[in-house]
Amino acid sequence: MAKKKRKLWAFDCETDPFEYGGMPKPFLFCAISEDGDRVIYWGDDCVKDFSAFVLSLTNATLLGHNAGKFDTCFLKDIIRGEM
Repeated sequence: MAKKKRKLWAFDCETDPFEYGGMPKPFLFCAISEDGDRVIYWGDDCVKDFSAFVLSLTNATLLGHNAGKFDTCFLKDIIRGEM
């Protein structure tokens, strides 16, 4: 039996401009799959909504545009399994 291929998603987060030392506030999370599927979450609840989307995925791999240094800091609760 062949293994089902994992679906690849790329995501990005956008934040408001912030001053040095301040905490940026995200206003947009978006993702696109290798198949062309797209999701966009905009506004005050974008982190919560994108987190729910991520938790709904099965057999998927996510790649973040700047995940190693920035984008995933807003997703720390789901990464830690606390959501």
